Amino acid sequence: MTNKDIFRFKKRMKDGELLSKPPRDKKEECARWGCLLPMGLFFIFVIATAYQIEKKREARGFCRTAEIDAYVIAATLADYFALPSHTSIGPLPITVGPGPTTQNGIDFPALSGKNVGVISGDINKIIISVPDSSGRCLMSYQEANPDWSRVDGKGVFTKILD
Repeated sequence: MTNKDIFRFKKRMKDGELLSKPPRDKKEECARWGCLLPMGLFFIFVIATAYQIEKKREARGFCRTAEIDAYVIAATLADYFALPSHTSIGPLPITVGPGPTTQNGIDFPALSGKNVGVISGDINKIIISVPDSSGRCLMSYQEANPDWSRVDGKGVFTKILD
């Protein structure tokens, strides 16, 4: 007990307060709910924040599956046009996925999950669009990236090859 605590105790006794024992020190006070409740609330806040951050990371992962599928389609087209005899893509639009697909003589690999890609445009400007079939891609992520748009309430990733 410090001198300050003794002074407080004597003052209370002088004012007529009857105490069964002198006031507790700070460590004793923190052992009660008075200090534990704010610490518990702080830890709950930290855990909730970490959970939200993890959910956002997970949601970005769903966004990236559509993006990766668009790049897979672009790579497949690049492989196709690498041969000098391939100068045309054939009639467009071409629907690709979700499983392995052969369209216009081009073998496309399977896409992620239930994603389906659409190839449109012409030979000078090929447009690859892959909607987010999971529906879990965050709107904030889509709005921050100019390659994302909303079509019929769904997020659609578009890659243009010119």
